[in-house]
Amino acid sequence: MNMIDTFYAWISLIAGYVFCRVYPISENPLGGFIFIGGIFAVTTIVIILKGFRIKAPAIFAAASAIIVSATLIISSNEFLSFFAYAYALVAFCYYIFAGTGNTLEHGFSDLIFIDYFKSLFVMPFTSLGNLFKGLFANTKKENRNVFLKFLLGIGLTIIPTAVVLALLSYDKNFSEILKNIFSFDFNDIWSHFMSINFAIPVGMYIFGLFSASTDKKCADIITTESCERVANNVKIAPTITIISAIAPMLFVYIIFFISQWDYYISGFTDVLPEEFSYAEYAREGFFQLCAVSVINLIVILLVVIFMKRKDNKPSVAAKIVTVIFSISTLILISTALSKMFMYINYYGLTQLRVYSTWFMGVIAMIFVIIILKQFIPKFKALVTTFIMCVVLFGTLGLLNVDSFIANYNVDRYLDGTIDKIDIELLKDLEDSAIPAMAKLYEALDEMDDLSEVDQKNFKTLEHVLTERARIRENNPDPFWSYNLPYFKAKSVLEDYY
Repeated sequence: MNMIDTFYAWISLIAGYVFCRVYPISENPLGGFIFIGGIFAVTTIVIILKGFRIKAPAIFAAASAIIVSATLIISSNEFLSFFAYAYALVAFCYYIFAGTGNTLEHGFSDLIFIDYFKSLFVMPFTSLGNLFKGLFANTKKENRNVFLKFLLGIGLTIIPTAVVLALLSYDKNFSEILKNIFSFDFNDIWSHFMSINFAIPVGMYIFGLFSASTDKKCADIITTESCERVANNVKIAPTITIISAIAPMLFVYIIFFISQWDYYISGFTDVLPEEFSYAEYAREGFFQLCAVSVINLIVILLVVIFMKRKDNKPSVAAKIVTVIFSISTLILISTALSKMFMYINYYGLTQLRVYSTWFMGVIAMIFVIIILKQFIPKFKALVTTFIMCVVLFGTLGLLNVDSFIANYNVDRYLDGTIDKIDIELLKDLEDSAIPAMAKLYEALDEMDDLSEVDQKNFKTLEHVLTERARIRENNPDPFWSYNLPYFKAKSVLEDYY
């Protein structure tokens, strides 16, 4: 190992500590975003210094991770922030793996999921212990031994020292002196201690992945040839067997669509069936969609995986079956979306309605890609699906869904296109909804002859805004928790201090 490896070993250990400090990400969004940007930047420099040329798949992983992680500072949605942060971390692992030239195939390949699997679950564990070698690789043996003994002594004293400090912390004068010495709250000592402990395994994982990737380990594990061999060996089902197995399903689909045509088409005509409420109508369509989509995907995968091929090409029958099942799903998706739009048109937006609509759009795109694959054999369907999902998720995160929902509902309520507005929903959207809540409050304040419901909404909004302003004034949030909704809310709440 050289100086670059030693440097990155220490960076891995520090990254492990910072990773622990920004947890939970919902409370430290700015810290998480800076951490993602910093670790990608440092890793890029190290990979270049090691002599590797970073190619397109790795560049896409890094760029998409940075863009998607911007969700942390653009939105206050905890659900989306969690998955954005998780994707950035997974992409970081793949970035090290791909940036050092370990992908199974050059360029964007349908084997990208195998590459992700290797980068996450194979490579790091082959070199876990290399972190400690890397930390002191360029240190003289005598100095290294002294330093290790020093670390051992520190490690042995941490627990008893922490216990003594905890026992003596009852004394206010003693605690105050400690605060002045260490410049942080005495109660944080245990938190930092736990972060340091968890930083070691996290650092071992990061440097293990880096070390194994730069050393080209596991090149003979899960190769392109082995993947092709397994794929060819499982294609054992005769075409006639597959067709006879799925023909009854196709017949059922045809009968079902014919019998339910009026029910499904009502979503396009904005006519609600008498036996349903808008909520029941939309939910039933969504869960039907999920069930049928999963079944159809499984059927298509089974056909692709097990049906025999001639000259390594799918048969015409397999293509026809795939296209029919895909079109059936697209029809159901279109009707389900029409029902969801009708539901939104009458009641406004919620997080669940946005997520459901987004999910249905993603499924529709997947089946369009499947259809394209049947007519363009060289089309890389899997990697295209992956990139499409990343782009659509990034778009969802950068949209600031919570702010969009709040503004949409408030604007439509003030326009009179919806009859009710859920103030509790707006409260649950936290900082992202503060500007919209203030807009609604000011609009109601200017109105004459408020209804009983609007009077109640006005009082609730006044209480929420003044209470949020009081909390913000008396308990300012730490720097690492800042994001764009925080600053927008802060600017609005200044009028209510």
